[in-house]
Amino acid sequence: MQFYRVVLGAAMGSHRFDPDTTPPTWGPAPQINVSTTSGSASIPVTYPVPPVTDDSGAFAVFRQCAPVSASLFTVGLTTTVTCTAADLYGNESSVSFPVVVNRINGRAPGITPAGQVIPIAGGGFGRGGRVRIVLRSEPVVLAEITADA
Repeated sequence: MQFYRVVLGAAMGSHRFDPDTTPPTWGPAPQINVSTTSGSASIPVTYPVPPVTDDSGAFAVFRQCAPVSASLFTVGLTTTVTCTAADLYGNESSVSFPVVVNRINGRAPGITPAGQVIPIAGGGFGRGGRVRIVLRSEPVVLAEITADA
């Protein structure tokens, strides 16, 4: 099926039919860089859809972006998002942009990396004392250790 655009002439009743073959035009695409301290293999990422216009006078119809905004993106990988738009005449165009999800290797303040000894001021607890350590990331308890000193 061929779609046409009607162009009216200056004289009453004159007109011609021009096929519209111009696809929608995309504005600048974002480059999304997200950092996370999460231990998860993937996290949800929300991104803005780039602006799109159409010079035929027809409204550029947004079709889809894949993967969609707020989808789960794999930590440590660059994922290409592709968005496609079509005008009312069936002309389509696409734009692609990267979504990069990086894991921050740092740690929260006050957390000692595994394998390191935490010195306790005062030199000890005396005989028969008990030590209780609770690691918490509200509202979840990550680890709880109770030991005789």
